[in-house]
Amino acid sequence: MANLAITQQAGVTALATLQTEFAIYCGNGAFGVIDLAALRRNSAYRLAPRLVIFPRSEANTLLRRRLETLGVPVATPKSVIESFWVDPATTVYDSITFSTSPLL
Repeated sequence: MANLAITQQAGVTALATLQTEFAIYCGNGAFGVIDLAALRRNSAYRLAPRLVIFPRSEANTLLRRRLETLGVPVATPKSVIESFWVDPATTVYDSITFSTSPLL
């Protein structure tokens, strides 16, 4: 039987990891998830970041796959993902601004 305190702590760690790697986008009446790593510029190829907003059902699969790679035991990945969507610490964007600044 798993130690409940360890499982709960692992869930918090898993949630915090998701919150640093992903953000919610709320636009046009729908929610989606942004993979923040995809927004980092690829200076080796001088490419602009690519904005991809995953619809909620696809986002849940993306989040679940990330939880599977954490190496942290999570009692119920579904509960961590549900917490991600409603936790006030999860970053939520409600608009997008494009810049014409040259790539750095």
